[in-house]
Amino acid sequence: MSIFNVKSMLKRMKGILLITLISIIFITKVEMNLYEESKRSISEFNRQISNKVYLDIYNGMEKLDYINKYVNEAMNKYKNKYSEDIFLKNINKISSGSLFKYIGIVDMDGYINIGNNENVYVGDREYFKKAISGSNYVSKIIENRLEYELDTVYSRPLIINGNIKGAIVGVEPKEILDKNLVNNAFSDNVKVYIVTSNGSIVLGPKENLGMYRDIILNVINEKRNDGIDSFDKYGEKNVIAYNKVKNSNNWYVISIAPIAKVFTGTHSTIKLSLFTIILALLLYIIIGTYEDIKNKKELEEASYVDSLTNLRNLLKFKLDTKKIILNRGKNDVYAVVTFDIKNFKAINELFGYDKGDKVLKMIADNIRSIEFENISGRIGGDIFALLFKIEDDEDFEKKIEYINKHVTKQRHINKKLELNIHIGVFKMKKECIEIDKALDNANKSRIESKNVGDKLYYLYNDELEYKIQQKLIVERDLKRALKNEEFEILYQPKVDINSEKIVSAEALIRWKHKDVGYISPSIFIPIAEKNGDINLIGRWVIKEVCKEIKKCKVNKENMVPIAINLSRVELYQNNLMDYIKNTIKRYDISPEYLEFEITETAALNDFDYINNRIRDIKSLGIKVSMDDFGTGSSNLSNLKRLDIDVLKIDMTLSIDIEKDEKTKSLLKAIINLAKEYNFDVVCEGIESREQVDILRKFRCDMIQGYVYYRPLDICKLKKVLKENK
Repeated sequence: MSIFNVKSMLKRMKGILLITLISIIFITKVEMNLYEESKRSISEFNRQISNKVYLDIYNGMEKLDYINKYVNEAMNKYKNKYSEDIFLKNINKISSGSLFKYIGIVDMDGYINIGNNENVYVGDREYFKKAISGSNYVSKIIENRLEYELDTVYSRPLIINGNIKGAIVGVEPKEILDKNLVNNAFSDNVKVYIVTSNGSIVLGPKENLGMYRDIILNVINEKRNDGIDSFDKYGEKNVIAYNKVKNSNNWYVISIAPIAKVFTGTHSTIKLSLFTIILALLLYIIIGTYEDIKNKKELEEASYVDSLTNLRNLLKFKLDTKKIILNRGKNDVYAVVTFDIKNFKAINELFGYDKGDKVLKMIADNIRSIEFENISGRIGGDIFALLFKIEDDEDFEKKIEYINKHVTKQRHINKKLELNIHIGVFKMKKECIEIDKALDNANKSRIESKNVGDKLYYLYNDELEYKIQQKLIVERDLKRALKNEEFEILYQPKVDINSEKIVSAEALIRWKHKDVGYISPSIFIPIAEKNGDINLIGRWVIKEVCKEIKKCKVNKENMVPIAINLSRVELYQNNLMDYIKNTIKRYDISPEYLEFEITETAALNDFDYINNRIRDIKSLGIKVSMDDFGTGSSNLSNLKRLDIDVLKIDMTLSIDIEKDEKTKSLLKAIINLAKEYNFDVVCEGIESREQVDILRKFRCDMIQGYVYYRPLDICKLKKVLKENK
């Protein structure tokens, strides 16, 4: 045995002796404190059950409060058409047992109705009497008279316009209350009861209650709310824990535990554990030293290997990559590539996680068989990484194409399974860069590759870094920017194609960040739509536009209708219509001065819902336009089903009408179709008089574009409107 092993063994023995001594002292202390600890455990156990019962009662009463509110709303809404039977039938159907087993209303004569056209008398029940006297009440387990089953009944006054008109009751199955005891079982030997202040049992093992009744009544009669005591019964040491249930009908949760039975075997287990510890430690001395040397190398190797694929893990990939980069030639260029599997989550869900693991292993095998020199690894989930040297751009393209084709090659996984990957690339050129940064840049490119359509890969560039920084700035500063008035509105006029007078204008939001200057709406609007901030932005625009229209009204200045863009996210806000109505009322403006624009994608992806929203807006006297028509993949025939007033044709359909006959024919057909549906037509992005002349022949109504006006601030818009008068 080597000196190293002897020293290691002696060191272990000293530690073991010390641990053994400490264990003996500790176990002795544990035995001394076992009784007190058991009392605390049972007390905490009982308190948790009491809290659970309280929460159930509280939640039940909250539900009844909600029902009472809903009754009032229904009566106010339907007035003489209100039907209690229909209301109860519907709410029980909607609830489907999620609120209560069923919900009923008891009239002042004591007859309960649950919406099934049957009235049963419950006027003699305590829960009814308590409710009509103005109190909330939870019954103990009683036989209900509707199904003759054992249930708990929650009740509260039915208050209509400030007056008690009966009771609202919710019936809970006995099993719900049972779960509070069953699910929180501490031990089979612990008896748990829920009792009333007079000792009447609400829930618990009735066959054992008699022997403990005097003790329970003594606790209740002394009006103690929470605590724990001990007592001797038939020669056994017992612990009794009690907690009064908050906001109940003087209910108590009581747990009674015979210490010897609940904790039987604990002492012998402790002693056996001590012996086992000593024996195990001795064996560890013998085996441990031998295994130390044997496993040392294996542990080092395992710490660098991905356990599923046997490729390098992230740590090993970075270490090996760093060595190569530090020793590369002056003009050597390396590519760091990361890729993940498209829709890998769906593969796991559809085919199972075992199949998903097989896919990862297959890709690892494919990577190992790549024909050019590389460093490869699995760096997380379904993400793989490669490092390889490239000679020139042509060599780089060939290798990326080879990787894409080679690593997704099927090897008897599933014929229906088609594998594709997202590839991100960072080229490490002459300048020195940390491998962590290089890998991070490749990962950023991989994520961006998911947004670039059919491109085989995405190569990291300054534009991506700028985009990422902009995204971080938007997510961090957007709400603050609203508070600090960093946003402004510009107005781009819409010009009547015949009179060449301004007849409307579109409100365009701009963000001048206090540190980085202007941030394009094409950057911050999509981010705001994803995180919900678009609602704050949209409502700010509505308010500011209404405010400017109000100023023009007060100052007797010329103004035209202003069009405001509504995103898909905003259209799904339940209180959108209320906000629009309240803002119009607040600024005392005519609805005719507002117009809302929705995108083609929003309108046609959820047709019925959006069309209903369009009708709601039009009912206020506000026109609705479809914006960006031609950018989506819509069917022209869907237009006839939309209740819009104006069709705005995107500039992509008119950009080359002077030169391309197909474009000209398509645009003419769309305008003719729109006219058949009685839509006004606006063409966006018009920049030349020649385009205007063509569109005039096609009977286009309005033009929006630089040929007439760029976006103007409110002062310039007012000036132009005054000159156009």
